[in-house]
Formats: sequence, structure tokens, C-alpha cells
Amino acid sequence: MKALPPARPVEPAELARVTDGNIRGLPNRFETNGAVLRAIVQNDRLGRPDDYVATLPARFRAIDAAALDRAARAFLQPDGLTIVVVGDRKVIEPQLKGLALDGQRLPVSFIAAPADGN
Repeated sequence: MKALPPARPVEPAELARVTDGNIRGLPNRFETNGAVLRAIVQNDRLGRPDDYVATLPARFRAIDAAALDRAARAFLQPDGLTIVVVGDRKVIEPQLKGLALDGQRLPVSFIAAPADGN
């Protein structure tokens, strides 16, 4: 959590790496006919123009580090964070009971899932 703004602002190199990765990943969203159809339907449902995806690289590049820092401060609230761990309680409970952050023990609670998974 110490890496989140305002403790550590977004660095330009980090922003460039993530932006470039997101842009390079756009073609992967359309590898199948079904993926193309889903994108068309989603654009229609959300009222987006047909060329929405073509506008994304410019939109991604328009985001600056200061805007990201502002959004992170507004929406990322580490004090209200909930971490969900799924697994065999007998195995994970002893490990979770000893967790601490900055020397402060973290509250741990367990909720049993139904045996049938529903």
C-alpha cells in the first residue's frame, strides 16, 4: 500500500510502459469472430461510436501522471481495502493469523463457502 499515491506518485517511465502495453494489447481483444461481435454489441449497448476502439490509443496517450495521481487519491482507499483469500481453511488460517502490516496485526475473518460451491 505504500506504493499507492500520494505516498509514491506515478513515474513517467511507469506510465509510458503501461500505456504502451495497453495499446499493444488492443489487437488481442479481437482475435476471434466472437470477440469482434462482443465488442460491437458492447459499443452499441454503451452508446459508443463504431470507431471507439480506434480512438483508444490517443485517449490512453492523453492520460498524464498527474491525472492518474488525482484519480488514485480519490478512489484508492487503502484503509478500506478488503483482501479475499480462497482455499482450504486448515491450510491458510495459520498463515493468515500471523499477517501484519507495518507491525500492526491485520484483522482476519473467515466465511465458509457452501460445500456445493453455490
